[in-house]
Amino acid sequence: MTSHIESEYTSTHESLELLYHISREIASTLDLETVLQRVLALSTRTIGAVSGSIIVINNEGEPVESAIIYEDEILEHSASKIKKLMDGGLAGWVVQNGEPALILNTNRDERWVKSSQHGDGEKAKSALSVPLIAREDLVGVITLSHPIPLFFNNDHLDLVKAIADQASLAVVNARLYAVSQQQVLVM
Repeated sequence: MTSHIESEYTSTHESLELLYHISREIASTLDLETVLQRVLALSTRTIGAVSGSIIVINNEGEPVESAIIYEDEILEHSASKIKKLMDGGLAGWVVQNGEPALILNTNRDERWVKSSQHGDGEKAKSALSVPLIAREDLVGVITLSHPIPLFFNNDHLDLVKAIADQASLAVVNARLYAVSQQQVLVM
């Protein structure tokens, strides 16, 4: 019984530490691209995900900024790749429905877009995706995956929801900063 209590404490401690580090990253810069990359790197590393993405959308639901990570490396990506994720993938489903999704086995869920990148396109995975909602507006989506089915559970989903709450504030702050910078230039 003691090991179960210690395990819960360790998990809670790591979760709180992650949220603390994310809040520091968000407060340290108003550059949206930098914040997205840092939040995604911290999230994947702490949660144990192998890959992930954060996609920021505009009021029309179109992607305007994003970060993709695979095995601790931030990847260059094209607008067409992001569009594919948004049109037929899990991220798009989450944006359309405005609710989180937990997929225990990606081979058994049509919301997951198969990709042959990195040679793992057909292997089953575990994935989760959560909307970024700020002031009741949908501003983006975060998606994480792991190469082992059943890896993620509801505790992971709850933690990513908390991360999404903080990341959504970063999006709003970056947008407000961009507007204020534009106004300064106009003046």
